[in-house]
Amino acid sequence: MNFEAYNKIIEMLKQNNLDTEAKLLEDLFIQYNLNPKENKSQIGKKIKDMCNPKWFGDLYIKGISLKEWYGLLDKLSKSL
Repeated sequence: MNFEAYNKIIEMLKQNNLDTEAKLLEDLFIQYNLNPKENKSQIGKKIKDMCNPKWFGDLYIKGISLKEWYGLLDKLSKSL
């Protein structure tokens, strides 16, 4: 998992008062890191789904360009 992208996404979500989304991603991240290898693919798929332009990509995030935001989401998604 790309920790740099993950940390930046969490930071940007919290800065923009998107605490529900940040908490959801944090919870999935914990599950991803604590589960055995065979369960990681299911959790990883949920995180990838969140990185989709129709979910997190559709959020308005101040302080970062849309291109940069999509880039972070793409990095996280591809690292799973």
